[in-house]
Amino acid sequence: MKTRRLLPFLALPLLLGGMVSCGQEETGTPVNLRFGSLIGNRVEDPIDNTSQLRFIKKSKLRTLISEKANFLLLLHGSADTCSCYTTWHNEILAPYAKRHKLLIYAITLSEFESDEDYYGLKRVSGYDTLAVFRDGEAAYQKCTDNETDPFVTTYAGFAEWMGKRVKDPKIFYVDEEILDSYYEGDTSFTIYYGRDTCGDCGYLNRTALASYLDAHDHTDADFLYIDFDAYRPSRGDDDYEERMVTYNEMKAKYGLAWSEENPAGYGEGAFPTVYYVNPDGVSYTGDVIEASGVFYNETIDEEGMVHDAYFTKARYEEAKDTYFTYLADSSLAKKWIDEENFASAPDKSRAKWHDLLAPLEEPIFNTLLAYCVGGK
Repeated sequence: MKTRRLLPFLALPLLLGGMVSCGQEETGTPVNLRFGSLIGNRVEDPIDNTSQLRFIKKSKLRTLISEKANFLLLLHGSADTCSCYTTWHNEILAPYAKRHKLLIYAITLSEFESDEDYYGLKRVSGYDTLAVFRDGEAAYQKCTDNETDPFVTTYAGFAEWMGKRVKDPKIFYVDEEILDSYYEGDTSFTIYYGRDTCGDCGYLNRTALASYLDAHDHTDADFLYIDFDAYRPSRGDDDYEERMVTYNEMKAKYGLAWSEENPAGYGEGAFPTVYYVNPDGVSYTGDVIEASGVFYNETIDEEGMVHDAYFTKARYEEAKDTYFTYLADSSLAKKWIDEENFASAPDKSRAKWHDLLAPLEEPIFNTLLAYCVGGK
């Protein structure tokens, strides 16, 4: 029987904008933010001048825009020690972010050249702009330059502006410490193991995952995401080899790697992987993994034949009573990816693999999420 823990949060939104005043925009369709964060947003997490913000470089902003993501961005133009900023941040922005478990990216003006395109963001020297991006484009924005505006002066005014422009996130970034607390607890959860720089994860995020989250106003259980890029060393690091050992040990720890004791794993661990976990308070692998899926990690040879798939008839026969029970009553169990042949496809290049596989993998992904997180 599934026992679910629900996260307490409410509703959200934000802004964009040139070296002029940033006025109030018309209210339109609220943006589904999809991704939020538990990192820094737990009750016990402190609030200081830059807390509840994830500072990024321009390269990361370019990636978010190119992937047509929905996200919040603070264009940080004020000094961290300025009293007008600290009051607004510490008494309004940060408490709201904590309550709604928001993921707010932040970027400083120093990341841009004076004559550079600010991606539609308005900017006022000495002030901040909060922007809501939809499909990689700024949809709403507001500056803090009007120091009598309720958006700047009151929590209620800020909340009203946000509530009309943003829908609460449904999947939440976690770190190793937070994730471990779930495994050591006693309520079920869904965990998406991914990498922010992974092309397979990016494709899943902007297609099937985005569609599922946008189609559901809420989910029935905690849906978590951990970015393994945060733990993966970069080639050229002095301690690269040593840290890769630790990285692979972490994949084994969470059951991403296959073993006889952990049959839900795949190879040495692959991304994206989604697990539905019923924790026993001790184990991280094996029987606590009630349902699983590994997506877009197949190999297609030059003839168009699929190899090394996760969803195979052989695996189904072994797992139909354990971690593949969510497929037991599904028509999906009648056709397996390793039986597919794309020889007749006009373009079998790697760049097209995702599009070739999507008609097979998206129905499985949707069935898995319906089982894991439900929602309406």
